[in-house]
Amino acid sequence: MDKNSRIGFLLMGLLMIAFVFLNGREQAKKLAEQEELAQIEEARIQDSLNNLPADTIQIADVNSATPLTTADPDSAQVTAAPEVVAENYVLENESLKLTFSTKGGRIVKAELKDYDNYPAFIGDTAAAVSPIQLYDAEKSRFNWEYNHEGQTLNTEAQYFNATESNGTLTFTSADGSVQQVYSFTDNPYLVDYQLTLPDNSTELTWETTFLKQEKDMRSEREFTGFNYKKVDNKLKKYRPQKKDADKTIEGNVAYVVQRQRFFNQTLFSDGIFQNPNLDTQYDDKRDDEIRTLTMETSAQVKAGQPTDLQIFIGPNDRKLLKSVDKDLVNILPKGVLGIPLVKWIAGLFNNLKGLSSNYGLIILLMTILIKLALSPLTYRSYLSQAKMQVLKPELEEMRKKFGKDQQRMSQEQMKLYSKAGVNPLGGCIPSLLQIPIFFSLYYFFRSSIYFRQKPFLWAEDLSTYDAVINLPFSLPLAGSHISLFAVLYGFALFISMRTTQGMNGMAMSGGAGGPGADMMKTQMKIMQIGMPIFLPFIFNAFPAALTFYYVCYNIINTIQTIVIKKFIINEDKIKAQIQENKKKEKKKGKFAQRIEAAMREAERQKNEGKGKSL
Repeated sequence: MDKNSRIGFLLMGLLMIAFVFLNGREQAKKLAEQEELAQIEEARIQDSLNNLPADTIQIADVNSATPLTTADPDSAQVTAAPEVVAENYVLENESLKLTFSTKGGRIVKAELKDYDNYPAFIGDTAAAVSPIQLYDAEKSRFNWEYNHEGQTLNTEAQYFNATESNGTLTFTSADGSVQQVYSFTDNPYLVDYQLTLPDNSTELTWETTFLKQEKDMRSEREFTGFNYKKVDNKLKKYRPQKKDADKTIEGNVAYVVQRQRFFNQTLFSDGIFQNPNLDTQYDDKRDDEIRTLTMETSAQVKAGQPTDLQIFIGPNDRKLLKSVDKDLVNILPKGVLGIPLVKWIAGLFNNLKGLSSNYGLIILLMTILIKLALSPLTYRSYLSQAKMQVLKPELEEMRKKFGKDQQRMSQEQMKLYSKAGVNPLGGCIPSLLQIPIFFSLYYFFRSSIYFRQKPFLWAEDLSTYDAVINLPFSLPLAGSHISLFAVLYGFALFISMRTTQGMNGMAMSGGAGGPGADMMKTQMKIMQIGMPIFLPFIFNAFPAALTFYYVCYNIINTIQTIVIKKFIINEDKIKAQIQENKKKEKKKGKFAQRIEAAMREAERQKNEGKGKSL
């Protein structure tokens, strides 16, 4: 508790003491008048409880409950009303177990039977939770606030009568004005929720503090947040990086998602939510709680008539989410630049799952297929670099002749490229086209529930980092552990870069030469040494599935480079093709014409400047 909180509590305590003192005399006068009424009310409540049916819990509405009364003000003997105790009811199927409380008539515990938390998975009995429990009563709120007979009432403060029949659980308020009905649908993770209130306008507070389930708290917090879908609009994401943040959504909202990395709960409202405020907070000192997500919203219902809603509580499985709502699957990353590459990668992975139950082998097969799909781009990149290498002697002659005049050197170089039919950017463009694929794979491996608690080699769980050594201190970017897959990635990357050094060197040596080229060569050497050292620090905290993929990727890339250099690219044929291209009259493209015209204009202005100086 910080200083401001302590001061606040102290002031509150002083105010409470003053309030009690000032009201003490008034209360003493009223106690005698209340005694007779309290005794009559106590007898009525006791008689009602004694006559309850066996399958019904009949408990008075707390908002109208009679307060504690005193039998004799002088002797201070207190007679208490009967103690109201909340009772729990359970609805469950083969996948989901929901515990409800008569206090509030709401879900107080949600357990997913097919999943365990990380401690249970590794056998840590002290912290094990099996099946996984997304939240509990103390860490959640679900309250409808409404007006009835001139009073503002809250469902969370009321004790409901509960009845169960044929898999349907019904909670009814003591006066019968509020009813909440729950039942499972054909989807094992989807619950029908029917609400009846006596007021047209209501306010809903939906708050959940998600409990830590996985090994890596940082990743869980990163992925935890809201999604929401406005009526007749696309699903959107709200995942602030700040500790405390909130956002108000203007308009009517069809549903709101409270999302974790691998699980979510979604409240479908059929558009009755108006201008919801989404709030997210977390305490970085707590290692057992991820974030607290709170939605406060107005809702328009028809007084006295049922309003149909639905609640989804389940895993972030792509097929499952799509079966619930076609847009709900978009809580998972789609890719970059609007290209649904993650969806295609997930489809490839699902097809490969039928071949083996070994997820490491599936990742290896997927890497091979992706590299084969990218091989045309890789070949074009290497071919362009090989052409640059063939032109190296002519470019060296140009450098000797025009080395001091970089502008003239650039003009002659462009002419040579045009005659030879070589694109100087041909080696870069294929690599740039692979960047969206790189990021899509990154999103797929980090967000996919497929790898959760799937072991491979020394990695106990492919969805998180493989910590072979735990350190007593924390390294920058890397954390307080060492991932063996990250170390292997560094070695594989170093070998891959050394193997492709000659190919990359072709493009570098094919440049204009001079100090600029020498500087670029130096930078390339620094990257070849620095990247295999620096990148493993970043990958150290990544899921083992992702790191293993890039180990395989770099090993396959090394093999592919050797095969292309030794067996596919023939420098003699390339030289012959270039000489043949030089003999042909090649029409210049508009882009090349504009570049050449710009160079000529620059040369003219340069010569005019020299003339004026003379």
